[in-house]
Amino acid sequence: MHAARELLDQVTAANLRAIGPVACQLSGGLDSSAVAATAARLRQPETLHTLTSYPDPAASIPQERPRGFYNEVPLARATAALYPNIDAHFLASGEISQGEDEPDRQFWEFGIPVRNFTNAGAWEPLYAQARTLGASVVLGGHAGNCTLSWKSQALLTDLAASGRFLALAGQLRGLKRHGYGVWPQVRRNLLTYAAPARLRKMVRRLRGTADFWRERAVASDDLAGNVDAAAITDNILIDTGRGDRDRRLRLVYLEKHWSNSQWMAGHPYVNGCDLRDPLGDRRLVEFCLALPDDIWQQGGQPRSFARAVLRDRLPTEVANNQKRGYQNGDWFHRLTLLRPAFMAELDRLEASPATRRMIDLPRIRAIAENWPANADAAMARDAELLDLFGRGIHYGRFIRWIEGSNG
Repeated sequence: MHAARELLDQVTAANLRAIGPVACQLSGGLDSSAVAATAARLRQPETLHTLTSYPDPAASIPQERPRGFYNEVPLARATAALYPNIDAHFLASGEISQGEDEPDRQFWEFGIPVRNFTNAGAWEPLYAQARTLGASVVLGGHAGNCTLSWKSQALLTDLAASGRFLALAGQLRGLKRHGYGVWPQVRRNLLTYAAPARLRKMVRRLRGTADFWRERAVASDDLAGNVDAAAITDNILIDTGRGDRDRRLRLVYLEKHWSNSQWMAGHPYVNGCDLRDPLGDRRLVEFCLALPDDIWQQGGQPRSFARAVLRDRLPTEVANNQKRGYQNGDWFHRLTLLRPAFMAELDRLEASPATRRMIDLPRIRAIAENWPANADAAMARDAELLDLFGRGIHYGRFIRWIEGSNG
């Protein structure tokens, strides 16, 4: 624990170098809380600004799930209260941003479409506040899920494959004690990572789900056939016939995280501040990869290592929190406001040969014409609305922008 805390201090200190004020994104989760609390300790008595987003009070949000919550202000406020030098700012997600409504400037500055563009829009008030404060640096904890707070996804499979059945039984008992169903854990985090690719494909054929990738991807049949969509989107990600699955899975997620973080390089140009992530520092990555596989979920408690490391700097309710905070809790409200402009954009996309060739536009239109009545109904279709309708339109705009069409 001491070595992890010392290294967390080192990587955070390295990212605190700045001219003028420094700000931290602060949610109710372990990762941003770890960075903000560590930065506050290191900067004492200098002020550290924290930025917390919460859903638009005028927006309807879904009912909270047993393991999820939408407003992270109470937990963020508890962390901030521990440090007298934290100046906490709580900002509603606000109006539709230019990047959501007219993303051409983002395309120029990032060079790629923004994957979670509604999240970026909801966080625009945070970056506007950072600019107002004169902060040129904003810290976050984006890589934490792959490093400090890794949630062991394939540990159960590794234990079973290596014959450590007593340890496996202990993990299942612990998971049940912490409120997790045993069968879902066996199915998702044991059988899933034990099944070879050939068996997974056979089961999908028998179930009629061979095109499972269509649940979250709006690629046309033409594009999917050319890029082997099933292989690209296989959610197992690793060769399950080899050992050390949990560690290899984390490496794959790290690679995906870094490849998806190109937008961070363009952040100073778009939002006027340098977005830095101490939890993705190579020193911390290498340290975490060297730790034994069972340290991450001791006694069946997910993220047990991070909870133990952070007990010296986080309030108990944050360190022990088992629920997941949902980013952009009012996403359906935002998407509903964008819908008229997106429908007009859909007409333009249908006039673009390149977009028709790559994106399943009839499917997007069918989703748009069957709009949910409220946020709870939308939450039951979140992948369809966010990944297919929202991203489909956003990616289509990028294709049309590259194509140079004025249709």
